[in-house]
Amino acid sequence: MKLGLVMAALLAAGTIATAHAGTIFSTFGPGQTFSSGTGLTINGGSSGESIAEPFTPGSNTSVGSVALALFGSAAMSLTLEGDAFGVPSGSGAVITASFTPNTVSAQVFTFTLPTPVAVTARTQYWLVAQSADTTGDSWAPAVASVTSPSAYYQSTGTTTWTSLAPANVLAFSVSTPTSATVPEPASLPLLGTGMLLALALGARRPKGADRRD
Repeated sequence: MKLGLVMAALLAAGTIATAHAGTIFSTFGPGQTFSSGTGLTINGGSSGESIAEPFTPGSNTSVGSVALALFGSAAMSLTLEGDAFGVPSGSGAVITASFTPNTVSAQVFTFTLPTPVAVTARTQYWLVAQSADTTGDSWAPAVASVTSPSAYYQSTGTTTWTSLAPANVLAFSVSTPTSATVPEPASLPLLGTGMLLALALGARRPKGADRRD
């Protein structure tokens, strides 16, 4: 019984920690806040309008999720694309093939990528939203204090991207994948000590002893 108590105490001391996703880039204010307003609306058709926001990671990492402030009642797609001479490349990882906010006022929606996408430090990438419905959807503005690059716009059926006015910065964030639950580094030596102590106590137990504490 003493052995069981020792092991239980050591295991309890070995704190288990869940690692959370880290922010790679964000135009949100504290608590994922954003500015009120109509935002930028994209309408659909056979080849719907698109809006894109650029971001540049500060280190080599992987994108596991993105969050956007959206509102509207139409279907839209989201992709993570590379850069092609200052505009979206036109192909990349599909974040969601079809999503409908179904809300009148802007809310923050978070999307987890099916497979994390590796990104390189100091390299520009694009978050691209395209509408598939004529009623359109809107992407809300970032907080007023953000001075990140403004959004780019692509009209229906064209391949030309146009930079919008500097005030048109949209609310979004890009984050790393969320890690699985693992022991904190400080707890690993402690767990090892517990195993050694258990072995030592077992070795010292008299042969044939069947006394219970």
